[in-house]
Amino acid sequence: GVWYAGFSILIVGKLLKIKYVIRTAEDHFRYWRHVQSKKYKIYHFIITNLISRFVLKNADHIMTVGLNSRNYFIHRLGRNISNTHCLVGPINRSRFTIKDSHNVREFLTWNNGERIVLYVGAISGIKGTHLLPSIISRVLAKSVNTKFFIIGNETEPGNRITSKIINAGGNNVKIIPPVQHSELHNYYKACDVLVFLCQIGVGYGQVNIEACLCDLPILSLNPGLDVEWFLKDACNETPQQIADRIIDRNYKVVELPKEFDSEDISEKHLNLVKKLV
Repeated sequence: GVWYAGFSILIVGKLLKIKYVIRTAEDHFRYWRHVQSKKYKIYHFIITNLISRFVLKNADHIMTVGLNSRNYFIHRLGRNISNTHCLVGPINRSRFTIKDSHNVREFLTWNNGERIVLYVGAISGIKGTHLLPSIISRVLAKSVNTKFFIIGNETEPGNRITSKIINAGGNNVKIIPPVQHSELHNYYKACDVLVFLCQIGVGYGQVNIEACLCDLPILSLNPGLDVEWFLKDACNETPQQIADRIIDRNYKVVELPKEFDSEDISEKHLNLVKKLV
């Protein structure tokens, strides 16, 4: 996080008078608005928002994962173009192969004729999970042959979002705790579409990249910045649009852009290092 690790690096860099780069993949300034708890909303406004703004405005060099977030910080914070960089992060492609997707279906106790909508991530307002109940209700009202599979734990006090999800979906919803990253691809392979609901800029969204590598279609509630550039027409303006596209099966696999090529990523990182040293 920029507000703690980035802040520490800035202090060390200034004290030791050495070059440093702070990498960010998030729009920290809107983070606090989407927290459901009032107490945490105040905390994130004071800590996440204000400290992140200070760090990203005053750091010698910052690196974002895409042009949209780079331009965002240049125009929003008045950063210098020459010391605001953008580079796609490395991607581990090796684990994304077909293995036990059939066994996952058996574990879920849902048959092959049912459509499975997947959500992966923390259950929180920041991640947009509080919007799932309305999506689930709208879909199940017209498509009883659809199931919702959620991998994640709630981070909000009282498990209120989880309770609303279960009330909306009943037996058509299954929630499990986070799984080992090495096993996650099996779940991607077993499902029909991933929903991505985060409402702040988060780079490209790691789950989106992983879904692409597993040929899993995506529907996103557009948080803007680099996700919008990456997912393009998989982005939607409202949860209702996502629900309607699930009902109509109006989704497809997103292709990874050429900027995600491993050799290109390595070359650009080396060029940045050479430039700085």
